[in-house]
Amino acid sequence: MRDLGLFQYALIKAGLGEEEASRWASYYIDVRDRLHGGCFYGLTYEEEEHRPLMDKAREYVELIEKLLKRRQDE
Repeated sequence: MRDLGLFQYALIKAGLGEEEASRWASYYIDVRDRLHGGCFYGLTYEEEEHRPLMDKAREYVELIEKLLKRRQDE
């Protein structure tokens, strides 16, 4: 549970609201625990059961890219 709090805090510091940060932090922890991070490193999972996680992973990666770009532009 400590990882969730740390990751949520990082997302808040990056500019997300508390509720959105909590939602994305929970998603990240869920994926990390269930897929061992594979969907964040090349979208490698093809099993149909993982399709919803894969679709959400693309949204997650795009969000992180947007936050990083915003920070670089500051």
